[in-house]
Amino acid sequence: MRSDFTYMDELITSLRKATDQPITTTVTPLRVAAPTLLAPTGNDDPLAEGVSLGQCLGQRRSSLVYEQEPLDVLPLLDFCRAAMQAEREIWKDDASAPTESVFVLLKSRDVEPGLYSVTADSIGKIGGLPDAPPDTYLGIQREFATGTGVLSVCGDLVRAQHAWGDHGYRLLMTRASALVYDFYLHCVAIGLGGTVFAGFNTASARGIFDADCIARHHLFATTFARPVPPSW
Repeated sequence: MRSDFTYMDELITSLRKATDQPITTTVTPLRVAAPTLLAPTGNDDPLAEGVSLGQCLGQRRSSLVYEQEPLDVLPLLDFCRAAMQAEREIWKDDASAPTESVFVLLKSRDVEPGLYSVTADSIGKIGGLPDAPPDTYLGIQREFATGTGVLSVCGDLVRAQHAWGDHGYRLLMTRASALVYDFYLHCVAIGLGGTVFAGFNTASARGIFDADCIARHHLFATTFARPVPPSW
């Protein structure tokens, strides 16, 4: 549990302001270094891959036992970027799209493990991984930390409040969950698996995602990996 309520106090204070007043906050994103950008995969249309939704739903499997062989993950990052670009175009908020995807890559064959930021416009590495068991610094159950990685969609609560008022958080959560399920179903369609979840404790999210819980707040997540084939 946290005992520092500085950010919570500022958030509560901002929510008390009248809707016609600009919201101000002294909190700024903690990440100061620009991501190290990666080259595109060369796939002209990442969203064109996969199978029909019905076939995809039919081949889902509930498993937390994953193969430990690293995967090529850059195509997955590129799919997420394309999905975020399509979402931004649908919502018509080019200048203020409030979501960011942060990938914690625990195992990877084509890029080195680490933290990667994905937006509608870019894919870039933003840092390395702590020298500790993943379940400890992620604050998630151990089985979730045995796969290829974790996708966390984060949101800007201040920007959402400016854009949508009192419904800002609801709409932000809706967009984040839709993006996560889009990514999860794509993984299932290409033979991968994972678990969708929402629970990162605040201390873990602040540490691993550089989250100040206002300008960058964890919303929704999924693991992804190749499941071990069933033995029956």
